[in-house]
Amino acid sequence: MKSHILEGHGPLCSLYQAHKDGDKGGFKAGDFRSEGDSPSFIYAIINGLRDGNMDHPDWGSWGGHYTKVRANTWLDPVPETGYTYPKGRWYTETAWGRQYMKHEYPKNLDLMKEYFKPITRWTDALQNDFAARADWCVKSTQIVTMLRLLS
Repeated sequence: MKSHILEGHGPLCSLYQAHKDGDKGGFKAGDFRSEGDSPSFIYAIINGLRDGNMDHPDWGSWGGHYTKVRANTWLDPVPETGYTYPKGRWYTETAWGRQYMKHEYPKNLDLMKEYFKPITRWTDALQNDFAARADWCVKSTQIVTMLRLLS
């Protein structure tokens, strides 16, 4: 994160925060802290199921399958029997994954891995894409393309 995002990639990238010692999850100081919008972004990339991504979030996408919670609200399926989604407006802070990481981690790592699997399978590709976009902030496109081809 330090060499690909935080240093030498302009004022916007310098605002990102890396993990600090003592953060939950066994992270080391300087480890990458994700943005959190990757599932939404890769969900929008057509995957060959016609244009079903937008009309049928339950069909599956690069961001996983979604479950209809109520009108116009589709969320990640929760791998916990009997779980019900919060009533009213849904916020990131009330998400099952966010609550699990805050209050239950590391009680059941298999449950956590199952929940995050639709997105973690793409972690390397997403991180490389983010690094390439950070390079675009400060380098010409030709240089970025050559560097990515060489790595």
